[in-house]
Amino acid sequence: MKGFISHIVDQLPSDDLDKFHKYAFVFPSRRACYYFREALLERFPEETFWVPNILSIEDFIVRCTGKSISNEIDLLFALYAAYSDTYLPPPEGEIDKEELPTFDRFYAWGQVLLKDFDEVDRHLVNAREIYRNLDQLQQLESRYQDNEEVLFALKRFNRMMGNEPTTLTVNFINQWSRVSKTYHSYKNHLNSNNLYYSGMLYRQLAEQLANGSINVPFDKVVFAGFNALSKSEEVIIGSLLTNDAATIYWDADRLYMEHEVEEAGKFMRRNYKKWPPSEQVHWVITDMLKDPKRIQLIGGVQAVGQAQVVGQLLAELSEEQQQSCGVVLADEGLLFPLLFALPENIQSLNVTMGYPTKHSHWFGLANAYMEYQLHLRGKAHNAYAEASYVTDLISNPLMQRALPSLKQFSSALNTKSKWVAVSAFIASGSPETLKLAMTPKDRVSDLISSLVEMMMSIYQKLRLDQQLGDLETEFAYHSLKHLMQLEERIQKHHQQLEPRTLARLIIQAFEQLKIPFSGEPTKGLQLMGFLETRALDFERVILVSANEGKLPRGNRHTSYIPYAIRKAFKLPTFEEQDAIYAYHFKRVLQRAKDIIVLYNTEVAIDGSGEKSRFIWQLIESFPKESISQHVYQMSLSKSPASATLDIQKSSKVVEMMQRFLVGIGEEKSLSPTAIRHYLDCSLRFYFRYLVRIREREKESKELDPRDFGNIVHHGLERLYQPLTGETVSRDRIKELLDSQVITEAVDWAIKNHFKKSSFSVIEGKDLLHEQIIQKLIYKVVEKDLREAPFTLTGTEIKITSDLEFSPGKVVRLEGTLDRVHTTNETHHIVDYKTGKVDLKNLNRPVFPEGGLDYVQTHFDEPRFKSGFQSLFYGYLWSKTRGNTQVKLGVYPLKKVNEGIQWLNHGQVIPIAGFSEFEKQLTQVLQELFDETVPFTQTDDTDRCRYCAYKEICQR
Repeated sequence: MKGFISHIVDQLPSDDLDKFHKYAFVFPSRRACYYFREALLERFPEETFWVPNILSIEDFIVRCTGKSISNEIDLLFALYAAYSDTYLPPPEGEIDKEELPTFDRFYAWGQVLLKDFDEVDRHLVNAREIYRNLDQLQQLESRYQDNEEVLFALKRFNRMMGNEPTTLTVNFINQWSRVSKTYHSYKNHLNSNNLYYSGMLYRQLAEQLANGSINVPFDKVVFAGFNALSKSEEVIIGSLLTNDAATIYWDADRLYMEHEVEEAGKFMRRNYKKWPPSEQVHWVITDMLKDPKRIQLIGGVQAVGQAQVVGQLLAELSEEQQQSCGVVLADEGLLFPLLFALPENIQSLNVTMGYPTKHSHWFGLANAYMEYQLHLRGKAHNAYAEASYVTDLISNPLMQRALPSLKQFSSALNTKSKWVAVSAFIASGSPETLKLAMTPKDRVSDLISSLVEMMMSIYQKLRLDQQLGDLETEFAYHSLKHLMQLEERIQKHHQQLEPRTLARLIIQAFEQLKIPFSGEPTKGLQLMGFLETRALDFERVILVSANEGKLPRGNRHTSYIPYAIRKAFKLPTFEEQDAIYAYHFKRVLQRAKDIIVLYNTEVAIDGSGEKSRFIWQLIESFPKESISQHVYQMSLSKSPASATLDIQKSSKVVEMMQRFLVGIGEEKSLSPTAIRHYLDCSLRFYFRYLVRIREREKESKELDPRDFGNIVHHGLERLYQPLTGETVSRDRIKELLDSQVITEAVDWAIKNHFKKSSFSVIEGKDLLHEQIIQKLIYKVVEKDLREAPFTLTGTEIKITSDLEFSPGKVVRLEGTLDRVHTTNETHHIVDYKTGKVDLKNLNRPVFPEGGLDYVQTHFDEPRFKSGFQSLFYGYLWSKTRGNTQVKLGVYPLKKVNEGIQWLNHGQVIPIAGFSEFEKQLTQVLQELFDETVPFTQTDDTDRCRYCAYKEICQR
C-alpha cells in the first residue's frame, strides 16, 4: 500500500535536494510531519541533504509572523480588562462596580468570547459588520435572497428579536453592543502588549500576503493533506500559489467527490472548483469502492467490551502487521481501558494523544486539596470540614506513600461523625505536609502557593526514598511546572480571583496537559485520536467508539454568535463540523485493506449514543459480501448466569425493616419512589433503603439531569408560591410573563439548590441550561394563561398518611405534590417531569373502560411509573382530604408544548379507583414485611441496565 505522504515524496525530484533547506512542507498536524520526515529519509537513504522545514500549519503561521501564541490565562485577563472598559460612562468616568461582573463571573463567558474572536479572525470576518447593532441585521436578508437556508435562519432570528422584548432578548442585545466595543479595544490592547491569540496571527499573515507587504521566509511552500480551510488559510495558500511560491496536494476519493449527497466531500468539492488540477495543484484521487476491502462492524458493551475486542484483535497480529496498523479512538476517554487490554505481543506502542495528567495521582491530589479547601466551613481555628473531603485528601496514594503515619489518621476518620474539626485534627500530631494542606487559606494566592509547596514536599520525599517510577516523575515534573506557571500568572494580574475560579484554572491546566509517550513516533502500533489521522494511511484500521455523539461529535458548538449570523457570515456551524468528521472517517479508510469499526451497543437512557450514521453509510456504499457484522458478548460475572442473588429476611434484616413501622422503629416514611423500587426489584429496595448503600452520584462540572429537574421544580415553586390561595386570573398570569420574575425565580432556584455545594456559579454550557430552564418555565406560565382562572391550592405540598396493612402493623406513606389547583370544586394534582415520559401509556383510559385491572398494570409495569406516582399522590390526597373530586396529570416538560397529560382522559378519578389502589398497595406491603419472602433480583435484566447496584449483583 502506498500512502498519501509516500505519493508526495515520490513526486519530489532528486535535483531539488540541495534546495530543500529553503523549502517548507506544511501539514495539518505535527503527526503527519513525523511521517513525512521518515518517508523522505527512506526515499533518499544514500543522499546527503539538509532536511527541509517540516511544519504544522500553526507552526508555519508562527514562523512567518515571527510572533508566538500567548497563554490563554493572559489572554483572558486582557479580555476582561477590555470588557471592563465598556462599562466606563462616556467620555470618562469611574467603572460602575455594581454593574460590572467580577472576573470570576466573566471567566466562563470570556472563554466563549475568546473562541468567537478567534473564529472571526481566522475567517477574515469584518468585525464591525458582524457585531453591528442587531436592528441593522435585518438588512442582511436582502443579501441572501438566493440562499434559502441562510434566508430562513435570518428571518427566524430577526422575527424572534423583533417580538415583544423579554428579559433574555434585552440582556442579549445589551451584551451584543458591548461585544463590538470589546473586540476593537481588545485587539489594540493585545497588540500594544505583544499578546496574540492564534486567529490574530492567521488574519495578520493573510492580510499581509494579500497586499504584498510580507514575504514568507521560504523559497517554496508545499501544502498537503488539508480539507476544510478557513478563509485566512484560503488567502494564505491562494496568495502563495498566485505568486508561484507554493504547490498543494489534495487527498480525496471518488466516492464523496462525485456524489453531492456525501457530506464527506463538502469541502473537497468546493476546493476542486476553486483550485482544479494544474502544475501547482495536485489532486490524489483514489477509488475505494474498487479496491478490495474487508470490513468488520463489531458491537461491544461500553468501554470495557470494546477494549477487550481490540485486545483480542491485536493479539492476532504479527510484529510486521502491527507496524501498518492504526487504532483510532473517536472517544479519547477509551484510552485507559484500551491500554489495560493490550496483549503481551505489543512490543512497541506510540500513543500520539499523550498520557492525560488528569488521570494521574498528582491531579487527584491537587483536586482533593482544592475540594477540601473550598468546602471548609467556619473561620481559621474554628474551621470544620466534611469527613469525606478530609478522607479524599489524606487517602491519596501519593500522600499515603510519602507520609506513612497518615494511616492512623485515616482510621480515626472511620467514625459516624460527618464533620472534622480542623484545628483539633491538625493538633493531633499530623505531619507538617498535612498541616500545610489542611490549614484554611483565605487568599487565592495563598491557596495556590500552599498547593505548590505541598506537592513539591511530597515529590521530594518520594524521590528521596526512590518511590517514583519514570512515568510518575514525568507527571510530577510537568504538573509542578504548570502549577508554578499558573501561580506566577495569578500573582502577575491584579484582579482578585474567587477560590472556585482558581480550582477551574487548575482543572483546566491538568486537562490540557498530556505527557507524551517516548519512542519513535512512526514505529510500532499507532494509537491515536480521530483528528490525528489527517494525511496518514494504514493498511489495517481499527476504529473504536463509532457512535453518534462521538462520531461525529454532535452539536457541541459553544458560541455567543447566533446560528443565523454564523450562517450569514460563513462562520462554521455544527454542520461544517459534521462534514469535517465525515471526511476524516472516509479518508482514513481510503487505502486501508482491513477495516474494523467498533461501536457501543448500549444506548444511553436518554436515547443518545446510537450506532454512528457513518456505519450505516458504509453498509449502504460497499458490497454486502465485503462487510461482516458481529456483536461481542462479554460476561464479567464470576458466578453462573443462571444464579440468582437472594437476601433472606434474617432477624437482623427484620430489625432493619422495622424502621418503617409506626410506633416501633424510626417511623421512616415510604415514598412512591421507594415502593416503585421494590416493585421493580426488591433487591434494589434492600440495598438502598435497608442497607442504605447510597447510589453513587456522577461527578460533573455541568448540571446533571437530576440537578436540572430539581432547579425547574424549585423555580416553579418560587414563581407560584406567592399565589397560593388566590384565584389566579389571566391578568395575574400576564404579570408573571411581563416581568423579570421568571429570571429571578430561576436564579433563586439555582442558589437554593446549590447552597451547600461548590457549584454556586452557573457557567459554560450550564449558562445555556439556565436559559433553557427559563424558557421551560415561561412556556408553563404561557400554558397557564390559557387555563386561567383557577385557584392555586399550593405548590410542593408535603402530605403523609398512615396505612395499616396488617393487624398491628402500620406504615407512614408520604409524597410531595408539585402543584395542586382547583377549578369548579375539582382538585387538579400536577406532577412535573423533566425526564422521559411515556405519553402513550399515560393517555390510556383508567375508568370505566380500563376497569380496575388498570391499577394492577401500574403496579406490574415499570413503564407506567409516572402514572403510578400520580395515582399514589391522588390516593394520599383523597385519603387525607376526604372523598373530593380529583384529576391527576403529568406535565412532561421535555414536551412542554403538549401541556399537562391527564390520566383517565382528563376525567375525575372515581373513589373506587383509589380503593383498588389501596388494596393493591396493601398486598405489596404485606409481601414486603413477610419474613418468608426474600429480597430477590428481578428476572427482567433490562431493569438492571442503569441500576447503581448492578456490579454488586454481577449483572
